[in-house]
Amino acid sequence: MAQVKDNIVVDTETFGLKRGSMMLSLAAIAFDPDDPEAMQRLLHHPVVRHDDWQGMILMNDLDPKESDLIVVRIPLIDSIALGMKADEGTVAWWRGKGSSLLDYNLLAGPLDGIRSGIEYFDNWLANKRQQVGKLKAWANSPVFDFERIMRPYYEALGREFPIQFREERCVRTIRDEHKIPYRDMKEMGLRSHNPLHDCLIQAYDVNYARARMRVLETLDPALFEPFMAKIEPLPQALVTDNSGEVVK
Repeated sequence: MAQVKDNIVVDTETFGLKRGSMMLSLAAIAFDPDDPEAMQRLLHHPVVRHDDWQGMILMNDLDPKESDLIVVRIPLIDSIALGMKADEGTVAWWRGKGSSLLDYNLLAGPLDGIRSGIEYFDNWLANKRQQVGKLKAWANSPVFDFERIMRPYYEALGREFPIQFREERCVRTIRDEHKIPYRDMKEMGLRSHNPLHDCLIQAYDVNYARARMRVLETLDPALFEPFMAKIEPLPQALVTDNSGEVVK
């Protein structure tokens, strides 16, 4: 059966947590949440395995039309020109993580300016949407990555934000609701705050949740009836139509 990679996960690394904070890098992965073998292939992708200068060089050769993963570097000078801000505490936190991780986020991916970087992501996203139609766009969480960090850049550039609210999905929610266990990224050969590695972990969590849901789908619906019977119907006075008027 052909893969349907209609799910993407996006991660940003930043110099702050507030809306309008500087974005250092942006990564995204397209994946099939029902194909664990594909997840393993992504884990062993050369760009993922080389968390160093070699990996940075390999990223420059990624074709947004063909690749299931991308990394975009956001030049600091462009962020400053757009009016984005850096939080001193966050900058100090990055310095405490060591120079190699900060260098990776500052230098990984094509270096052609913010407009080219955003277009690179938009073209990649448009290609994925053209291949599968509707997308599910995951982040940890969309409020942070999409709204606080990415959207201000699009607004400053006068561009339409490419991810619609109906497409947004929250990894943080699915991780909590499915009680997904913590994954030791070091044991997987991954590093936290590498945006591509964070994307991969988040995609793994969605894959885990989908596996649990597939198990539930095999069960007899009658097993759930005792639980559903305890849920009382909505009081009639609270049932409204789209106008907000109470439905009699």
